[in-house]
Amino acid sequence: MCNHARSKFIERVSRVTLRDFMADFNKIAEQVHKPEGGDDTFYKTRGVLIHSLEVTGYRCAEEATALVL
Repeated sequence: MCNHARSKFIERVSRVTLRDFMADFNKIAEQVHKPEGGDDTFYKTRGVLIHSLEVTGYRCAEEATALVL
């Protein structure tokens, strides 16, 4: 479950700018487990209901970006 949620989160984050990520983090996290239409068959078929996702940390892929931040 964790790997699936993490993969979906990374997929969503890769589509937005850093500014959008920082401004809309909660909205992005909600979209991971409540996709458009509110039906994610992966979780539903396994009897899983995700209430929330939390990021405990993150790091920049590029060191130049990390220096700016």
